[in-house]
This record gives sequence, structure tokens and C-alpha cells, in this order.
Amino acid sequence: MVHHESSPYNMPELNWYHGYPLVWCLMLASSIGLLAYYRRKGWLGKGGDDG
Repeated sequence: MVHHESSPYNMPELNWYHGYPLVWCLMLASSIGLLAYYRRKGWLGKGGDDG
């Protein structure tokens, strides 16, 4: 059996006390922010200046 050393850069949030929920909140906030931006630009759904 080969043992591979894991890098601390893979998922460092797992070593933080509130790291996992923080990462989920950041991903959710960035998704909502991008959806709002796209909607304002008129690239997604209804919205934007023209209509």
C-alpha cells in the first residue's frame, strides 16, 4: 500500500474551527452576488436598464 502525503493546501479550512461553514458561506455569497450582477446587466432573466 502506498501512502501519499497530503498537502496542507488541499482543504485548509478543515483545520479551522469555523472553516467549513465559512467556506460554504463565501461560495453562497459569491454565487448570489454573481447572479445579482448578471441580472442587473440583463444577461440573466429580466432586469437591466432596457427592460
